[in-house]
Amino acid sequence: MENRKPFQLKNTMIAYNMFQVIFSAWLFYQIGMGGWFTGEYSFRCQPVDYSNKPSTVRMLHASWWYFFSKFTEFFDTIFFVLRKKNDHISTLHVIHHGIMPMSVWFGVKYCP
Repeated sequence: MENRKPFQLKNTMIAYNMFQVIFSAWLFYQIGMGGWFTGEYSFRCQPVDYSNKPSTVRMLHASWWYFFSKFTEFFDTIFFVLRKKNDHISTLHVIHHGIMPMSVWFGVKYCP
């Protein structure tokens, strides 16, 4: 790929970024309505709610969607590679996008 021209991904990136913004706004709304805006959850530590209340299930589903979003966010790195913007790819960037799915999975799996 060294001798190839960089891919022109402007429209793809616009669509991707729009999707990420809309998805993040939807996720924020789901988490808020699942407990943060209604007063069922606080910003302080509290026990994990293992009940089947609708708000708890909503928060659980939002947590899983947050986990899946960590995989879609790795497309940033793929777009950098395809556009040959290697100066944008730092070790921290790769480590962050590599570790986040694993750490979020742990949180969703054991502390929903």
